[in-house]
Amino acid sequence: MRVLCYWRDRVPNALELLKVAADDEAPRVRLEAVRAASFFREWTAADVALTALKKPMDYYLTYCLTETMKQLKPWWQQAISDGKPLAANNPAGIDYVLGSVSTGDLDKLPKTPVVYTALLTREGVADDKREEALLGLSKIEKKTPVETLLAVLKPIMGKGGKPVESLSGLLLRQPAAELKAQRAQLVSLTAQSTPDSVRRAAQAAIMTGDGALAASFAEASKSATTLTDWLSALSSLQDTALRATAYDIELPRKGTLTLAEVQIFSNGQNIATSGKATQSSVSNDGEAKRAIDGKTDGAFNSGTQTHTEENENKPWWEVDLGKNAAIDAIVIWNRSEDASLASRLEGFTLTLLDANRHEVFKKAGNPAPKESVRIELKGDPVGALRRAAIRALISTGKEPSAVFASLAGLVAKNDLLTAALDGIRQLPRSSWTAAQAEPALAGVLKWANSVPEADRTEKDYVAALKVADQLTSVLPADRSAAARKAFEGLSIKTFVIKTVREQLRYDTARLVVEAGKPFEVTLINDDAMPHNLAFVTPGTHQAVAESVQTLPPTKLDKKGRAYLIDGDARVLDGTKLLEPGQKETLRLTAPDKEGVYEYVCTFPGHWAIMWGKLVVTKDVAAYLKANPEK
Repeated sequence: MRVLCYWRDRVPNALELLKVAADDEAPRVRLEAVRAASFFREWTAADVALTALKKPMDYYLTYCLTETMKQLKPWWQQAISDGKPLAANNPAGIDYVLGSVSTGDLDKLPKTPVVYTALLTREGVADDKREEALLGLSKIEKKTPVETLLAVLKPIMGKGGKPVESLSGLLLRQPAAELKAQRAQLVSLTAQSTPDSVRRAAQAAIMTGDGALAASFAEASKSATTLTDWLSALSSLQDTALRATAYDIELPRKGTLTLAEVQIFSNGQNIATSGKATQSSVSNDGEAKRAIDGKTDGAFNSGTQTHTEENENKPWWEVDLGKNAAIDAIVIWNRSEDASLASRLEGFTLTLLDANRHEVFKKAGNPAPKESVRIELKGDPVGALRRAAIRALISTGKEPSAVFASLAGLVAKNDLLTAALDGIRQLPRSSWTAAQAEPALAGVLKWANSVPEADRTEKDYVAALKVADQLTSVLPADRSAAARKAFEGLSIKTFVIKTVREQLRYDTARLVVEAGKPFEVTLINDDAMPHNLAFVTPGTHQAVAESVQTLPPTKLDKKGRAYLIDGDARVLDGTKLLEPGQKETLRLTAPDKEGVYEYVCTFPGHWAIMWGKLVVTKDVAAYLKANPEK
């Protein structure tokens, strides 16, 4: 072998001889063949080296193969891109190179079970390529595509991601007869320990295989959670006729699991602010009630954070909501101005108690969030079930007028209001009637008035008022105008201001708000240097900025803000100094006095260009009509 290596340029068919040697029974012969392959400068030499993998490997062979493949990498990688038959009929060889092959080049490798499996399970593979891989792999394994798909899906479903979603969707496109044959396997995937996307795809696959809904509905009705999955799966059924048969199904009644503890979201609304907070001790004026004041500033000197005694044994904080409530999610905001202080929350335990202080939910060992963490709960399984039923009902496409009447009735009673409004949004406008819309609008108006102003920028609230505005269009002109008038002032105006990269300016030069009304501004720093935004009284942006120009950046006010001074009556509010890529949201109430207020970046030297106007007026529409944007 060594002689052949040294005479490689003089011996015809040297690589063919080396390939035979690489498959030799003697390990030392294989070793010399692999080493010799490293002296060539073509992709077929890599094919020779990979042949050694057909036999048992040892330390020396593995080391030599690794170094040879490194040496030949430019040639064998190009061969893959060109579709050359590298490692053909050599599954171990294909498996070896897969880790170095891009997703785009996978399809160019010889079609082996390993390659097909990689195509099915990798990120970035198009759905049609996954389907081709499924058919190819099932043909090799002499199984049905459903059997093959389930075998591939089960080991990876816990990882989640696009491959799991794609395979779940691929499951629903399989023939009903094949799905029916694997019913037992599919039922096993409906367990609550299975990821949501897989669980619901399995439910839909069972329905498809059955060709009817009765059997799977009876099985799912044993618990609210499985019935919720069943309803959620309905909308993904490929067979629209089968989906439509669900219209007349009547849901069983179940008891509601109610909760009372901590904070915050129930039916899209933050209910913590109406509770009573307590904690194990108080230090540095950090009273428990601070954590339910609606403010999420992460700096302690902002005056909005709680604080217990230092190094206290098992410190705790609690909020009593005063009544039972179905809690959907809890968001915990952490201290954020110092990483070491933020880490104090590391490993915290979240516990929910019912009205009798019985534990109904507990999650321990939670990591300390950098800013905030949202913990989703299934605190109201029947509420979740009913919301899923609304989505399923919409997906049937049957009797939209009757569906509208039912959903409008829920809205009028403030029962699943946000879910019902979202369902109404998806119905054809021709199914909307004034008779049902008017009481529904009254229900939305009553609900909206009950939502604290601090929560009126939440997604569900904004979406609900948008649908309500659309509903007013079906009323007679006079009542429509009256309804719109009633909703005025219930939505909070929101603005987004971005810094313009390398131009020392904001992308928005003017904001117009209603006098005495709340509004929200988010500053996003897209520039490469720090910026802030301060709202100031009319004509003072230069004076305010110049008054802080000589301050060091480490000099902070009580809210943790640089280049702003405590007690400056000219400053209405302002953000912290934001580094590149950061953002901050301010919630303010506009002054009662009309006028042209201003906003400015107070970072030294920025004020001359980086400022804008905040117009406060009693009639925003009239002002904008008289003073359109230029």
